[in-house]
Amino acid sequence: MRIESIERMAQKEGSYWWHISCRLVWQAVLDEFVRPRKGTKILDVGCGAGINLLMLGQFGQAIGIDSSKRAVELSKKYGKAALGDALKLPFPDESFDVLTALDLLEHLEDDRKALREWRRVLKPGGYALVSVPAYQWLFGPRDRELMHQRRYNLPSLVEAVKEAGLEPVFASYFFTLTFLPFLIQRVLSLITGRSAGYTEVPSVVNSLLIILGHIEAGWLKFLPLPFGSSVLVLARKR
Repeated sequence: MRIESIERMAQKEGSYWWHISCRLVWQAVLDEFVRPRKGTKILDVGCGAGINLLMLGQFGQAIGIDSSKRAVELSKKYGKAALGDALKLPFPDESFDVLTALDLLEHLEDDRKALREWRRVLKPGGYALVSVPAYQWLFGPRDRELMHQRRYNLPSLVEAVKEAGLEPVFASYFFTLTFLPFLIQRVLSLITGRSAGYTEVPSVVNSLLIILGHIEAGWLKFLPLPFGSSVLVLARKR
């Protein structure tokens, strides 16, 4: 990501509904499979501005890694972080119990190579949580601004994870309840050629959208969602 995108993320990820809802969903999925323990080692690949380290720290000892020096600087506000390449992680085989790649895979040219590398550093029985933007047909100016290579649907992400030697244990779309306004926004962006960016909303609307995030996170504890603007897979290394 460009430095300006990372800086903008750092300003927004603590309060903006989209970031908060993502964390609610990711935590809900991890809650169902990962037992919080002090000895659990967690790696957040592509940690960005770093606030996800706070959520991941509830499950064990979390460390972030990013290819951007600025991202690492920002992440150290929330926990441990280091500079590194997602395709060549600076860790021995079988180092981590949990690995997260939260809106990272779409940035990498060789997603299969990345997934194989992430499998390498996972311990047997360890979990990888991968979250990406959904639907290639919605690829547009905002994706190019964020330097995305592609978007995914659920089958394509599941297939990529399986090819890397990981076994999916849970897979779902999310941002289902906000998909219609997202779709309208994206179609307008495709027509005008302008990036949607962060859509500023009143604080009341922001709070209501966060409530929808809570609803989806609660739903995912029971069943996957059928569509949405994002998709995730939790997979295990056998």
